[in-house]
Order: sequence, then C-alpha cells, then structure tokens
Amino acid sequence: MDTARRWATPTEAARYSRTSTATIRRRIKDGSLAAYRTPGGRALRVDLADVDQMITAEGESPAALTRQAAQDQAVDAAVRQLVAAWPPLTEWQRERLRELLDCSTAEPS
Repeated sequence: MDTARRWATPTEAARYSRTSTATIRRRIKDGSLAAYRTPGGRALRVDLADVDQMITAEGESPAALTRQAAQDQAVDAAVRQLVAAWPPLTEWQRERLRELLDCSTAEPS
C-alpha cells in the first residue's frame, strides 16, 4: 500500500474532484476535509486521498463526477457560444434571462 501523500492546493483539489474551490474551502472550514498549512504558515494543502474519501462520503464516485463535469463543460460551451452571438442585452433582458434560468422559480410547462 502506497502511503505517500499527494498534496494539492485547494484549487488543484477542486479541479481533481470536479467541484469548486469554494466547495473545497467550505469542506475545510466545516471540518469534513483536513487541510494543512505549509511550513511558512500561509498556504493550505490537502491530501488528495482525503478528497477521495470526501467524494465517496458524499455518495459520488469519481467516475460519476467526471461524467457530470463533462456534461457541465458541454453546457457551458454551448451557452458561451450562444451568448457570444447575441446582441448586447438591456438590463431588463438580463433580469428576465436570470428569472428564466432560475429553476426554483420556473413555471411548470
């Protein structure tokens, strides 16, 4: 069994786990992910083995997260391409778009 630690910054851990840096930092803050300070005391590092445990504890396999990340990237790319083709939006149009994209207030179809 390999016991060497695989150190990563919170940003690297977020990329590795297909989550956001904010999620990693939130997990560190709530104690569900251990973090260690570098010798200078300023920078944080996490062990990727701990990140793997966090993912498993949340019920998501790394493979499922990878599939979800690929889907998210495809949607992001499609939205970016669509938005790039739009003319500039008015403030009202931006607000309406936000409302339409907010699933919690979406009207049933």
